[in-house]
Amino acid sequence: MRIGESIVELHGGTGFLYGPNVPQHYYADRDDPWDIRWIHFTVHGMDSILQGRGEHEPWIFSWAGAARLDQLWSDLLNTHIPPMQEEAVRISAILYEMITLSVHHAETIEGMPKMRLKDNLTEVADWIRAHCDEPLTLEQMAFQANCSPSHFCRQFRRLMGKSPITYLIECRILRSKTMLVSTNLTIKEIAERIGFSSSSYFIHTFRKLEGITPEQFRFVRGTGG
Repeated sequence: MRIGESIVELHGGTGFLYGPNVPQHYYADRDDPWDIRWIHFTVHGMDSILQGRGEHEPWIFSWAGAARLDQLWSDLLNTHIPPMQEEAVRISAILYEMITLSVHHAETIEGMPKMRLKDNLTEVADWIRAHCDEPLTLEQMAFQANCSPSHFCRQFRRLMGKSPITYLIECRILRSKTMLVSTNLTIKEIAERIGFSSSSYFIHTFRKLEGITPEQFRFVRGTGG
């Protein structure tokens, strides 16, 4: 793989991620070809999940720290394609868990190029994501950006394509997905832990963004093995 002027050699148990419009330069060793698995995906809220990885240059990682990825690969390969509606939801749940595991457990390979420094608003977006389970207000978020709430809203929307409050809600829903597939917490308990005022509002918001209820999301993922 070529990154800038450097050639990086990849080995077993490593992966790479290219974001949209990032130039791709990679090839297999003629004498030792790859056993490789590909996923092309588009995910709602991807900027919240990946935290900038792959946005400007490829993210290269090892999944030695995320052993469950191997099982998820098998689940994905065993799912019928093209999918019916229920299978499509299952694929979405598998992909979400794979991406989440990669971000939180896979290890960036030493010596790889570092991500570019983020500007102030991107750092604030990271802060919102890290504290999304707290009862954040617009004023608190604007304070982190060191600007007025109205100016913060305008600039945040220009950068992220959505308002700070919408971004906060999406971060909470993303965190709820992790809890739904990895814990036995009730819907009410999850709603409380991720900062929703009530379980009914959480369910309504989840259905609005995902097209299914939290219980349906948990059930479909659970039937996937």
